[in-house]
Amino acid sequence: MNTLPKVKLSINYSYEKRKGKDFLIVSLENKSNTIVFFTELLLFNKNTEEVILPVFWSENYFSILPNETREIKADYSFAMKNEKPELRIKGWNLNN
Repeated sequence: MNTLPKVKLSINYSYEKRKGKDFLIVSLENKSNTIVFFTELLLFNKNTEEVILPVFWSENYFSILPNETREIKADYSFAMKNEKPELRIKGWNLNN
């Protein structure tokens, strides 16, 4: 795994409010021929640099296959009010 080439993901995201809850919808696309291994999504408070908890992710710690697109949803309604968090992404061989 240490020899996996670094991969840059194409990332798009949007914020939505449904039934009084705040959601972040993230689309990740791997346009390379290499798997992106052990991907983790995190939300941070822009003002304090603290990790936002709780966040309920539809998936976390996942791999993205070559030429695959994944859509991940996050419910952070109970964590922040009236503020949009900052999305950060980590991965074993991620180069973003």
